[in-house]
Amino acid sequence: MIVDRSETELIATFRFLDDSNAPIPTLVHTDGTLSIGYKLHGSTVWTDLTLVSGTLGTWVSEGFVEDSGGNGLYELGIPNTAKIPGKRTYWRFKQGSNQYRYDSIDYVAVPALETDAINFEITVPGVGPVFAESSIIYIKELNTDVTFTANQDITSETLVIIFEVSDGTDSYVITDGDITKSGNEATITLPVGFTSTTKSLNWAIREATDKTVYGTGTIGVSYAPHED
Repeated sequence: MIVDRSETELIATFRFLDDSNAPIPTLVHTDGTLSIGYKLHGSTVWTDLTLVSGTLGTWVSEGFVEDSGGNGLYELGIPNTAKIPGKRTYWRFKQGSNQYRYDSIDYVAVPALETDAINFEITVPGVGPVFAESSIIYIKELNTDVTFTANQDITSETLVIIFEVSDGTDSYVITDGDITKSGNEATITLPVGFTSTTKSLNWAIREATDKTVYGTGTIGVSYAPHED
């Protein structure tokens, strides 16, 4: 789970499963066999929660309540002490003699900028489309003649899309001539080298001449070769 580092009164959803991966329904906060705890970044100590009764959709610190449906989903009011801004908090939870399940919450910095939407469809040659949805682009206006506004026609803009690996090294560069633009939609084809060894890439859209960056983010691609 990824949230803004300033987030408080956070409600998270946990799914309780037994050791055979079957959902565990009808748990209540007074169940003495429940164990839910967290570990802050840099710590080796797990802090166990003292659960209280919760209400769906309403935050109360350490509030615990079952979601509807009997599918093992429960809402938990995350205590505000269970975070370090900019860091990851680890969670563990179980019921009875079942093994612990683990999850995490990342408290990241989200730019307080205007947003715009551009549709992407990315195709891996020989595989087909692997990512097609509306992506949110963070827009930061600098000293430039090129700006994006909501649903603006971008067909006349000269753009470059940069993909980088985690250390900042350019992995792929898509130049304007390889970007098919129609209205506010951009369609690109990734190089053949984009394989299953690439789990995710950082991307940025920038103006081609003065290199002003208009949007950044991360894209993950699921690609598994198979035999017919």
